[in-house]
Amino acid sequence: MTLPLELRTDRLRLRRWLPSDRMPFAALNADPQVMEHLPAVLSGEESDRLAARIEAHFGRHGFGLWALEIPNVASFAGFVGLSVPSFQAHFTPCVEIGWRLAAEHWGRGYATEGARAVLTFGFQILEVGEIVSFTAPGNVRSRQVMERIGMIHDSADDFDHPALPEKHRLRRHVLYRIARPALANMRYQPVAAGATIEPPAAETQPLGRQEDETLPPDQYGITVAPYDPGWPAAFEAEAIRLRTALGALALRVDHHGSTAIPGLGAKPIIDIQVSVAALQPITTYGERLEALGYAHVPHPDDSFCPFFHRPLQWPHSHHVHVVERGGVEERRTLAFRDYLRDHSDVAHEYERLKHELARQLSGTTRESRDEYAHAKTGFIDRVVALAIQSGYPRQRL
Repeated sequence: MTLPLELRTDRLRLRRWLPSDRMPFAALNADPQVMEHLPAVLSGEESDRLAARIEAHFGRHGFGLWALEIPNVASFAGFVGLSVPSFQAHFTPCVEIGWRLAAEHWGRGYATEGARAVLTFGFQILEVGEIVSFTAPGNVRSRQVMERIGMIHDSADDFDHPALPEKHRLRRHVLYRIARPALANMRYQPVAAGATIEPPAAETQPLGRQEDETLPPDQYGITVAPYDPGWPAAFEAEAIRLRTALGALALRVDHHGSTAIPGLGAKPIIDIQVSVAALQPITTYGERLEALGYAHVPHPDDSFCPFFHRPLQWPHSHHVHVVERGGVEERRTLAFRDYLRDHSDVAHEYERLKHELARQLSGTTRESRDEYAHAKTGFIDRVVALAIQSGYPRQRL
């Protein structure tokens, strides 16, 4: 199986290591603050040997600790990834998730964001049954990341690290686990980079085919569900499929819409924005999306935002909105998302509006679902204008 050379998230690029990474990696490993919960700071030579071992791990296993790049912020900020521990313990052999970031990048959620993408890779691409992580009990920052990504600590699992001598201040370690069934609500098929992707037969439709309106009314409806903490991981899993299928055509793949806003209730549909260099002809990328089970809905908006959904029939699980890279629509969408992420009061105002519209509109016809979407336009336009005036989106496009 051919594995991806890199992973991408909204803000991060997890990639293979470059020779130019060695110097900032040595600086990171020489920082006492970064290495506080590790046995010792590393010399330049020791840091280079560690980098060589990380590269060798990729050679043996096809995956490893990816170099962490933050586009437009830092060409190298540390690492996040998976490894196979070489020591023996009651939980080995196993696959471990780990991270190490330069101190100037702490407190911004980068480790959590990268770790979620890595978990998705481990469960969906590698099909690992369980992933573990471990650290010294006093490493509160790392333990908080483990807990934020859904890992569970059981004190009965705690152990003495065999690579450290008895009475060493860091010998005792806490162990966290997360099993693949914890993501059982994610309805995705594992796809390896470069693999041929076969769509489910029931969803294979010609490009341009719209949803089937002959379904009985009880198949339709507008549901605003409570926020599901599994939505970000669901996006990451689908983003891997999209990047694999679209390759270099996908210049950005972003999670947007209400499921991208922590704590916000939403229709349980993962909205994804794919940025491309040119929107026309739609078949350039449309045929690849069709191979993933998506259907294109022809509309006058195709001039600035072609729309795709899967499955063919309502209710949908995923929506893909294709936009021009660097264009107005890309900027508007990300500005709205980032503003709601930073302003929970506005996000909850939006949620109240959606609940009220869901009560008023049946959602049993395409017309009522379109009316639901249009009724939100005034609120969205107002927030977008305010967001752009305030300097959003957060990341330079």
